[in-house]
Amino acid sequence: MNQAVFRLESFSAAALPSPDLLQQEMQDQAYHRGLADGQEMGFSAELRSLSGAIGSLQASLSALDAIRAETTRQAMSDVMPILSEIVSSLAGANATSGLEAALIQEFQRLATEIPPLRWHATCPANAEAMLRRCAQSAGIEEIDIRPGPDDGEISIVLDDGRSAFSNERVVRRFRDLISELQESFR
Repeated sequence: MNQAVFRLESFSAAALPSPDLLQQEMQDQAYHRGLADGQEMGFSAELRSLSGAIGSLQASLSALDAIRAETTRQAMSDVMPILSEIVSSLAGANATSGLEAALIQEFQRLATEIPPLRWHATCPANAEAMLRRCAQSAGIEEIDIRPGPDDGEISIVLDDGRSAFSNERVVRRFRDLISELQESFR
């Protein structure tokens, strides 16, 4: 019989790598670990830098918003007296012509109603002549004018309603609007 020869060295502990190979492997692992740590530290530094830049940008935008708001407030504060004077000037200069145009338009509408509506007008004593002129311009010869309050309001009173015309009310509404604008920018 043939007997197989066993080599004892093949069952012994694995051969140890050479010290040079072991040192190279440790160096490679250290290199890769150092590279990963360095990249992580670099990313952290970049992230901190980016966070700082975003914080600076936010502070700049907030400061810009505050400057813009103050500039708008100042501009509105400067413009409001001018708007108020414009309203006052327009109210005085064009008050009668604008009122007359509105009255003529209303009288023209009333003159075309079929069947004719029953109505009368009220106005302060100093506006009666203008009211008659407007009615005549619209083709209405007879007009029932009744004395009204001296507040400058002219009213056309119908069975089912009333139309009021007042320069003072228009001016007051414009002034109220200007006041609201001023309040909203304070």
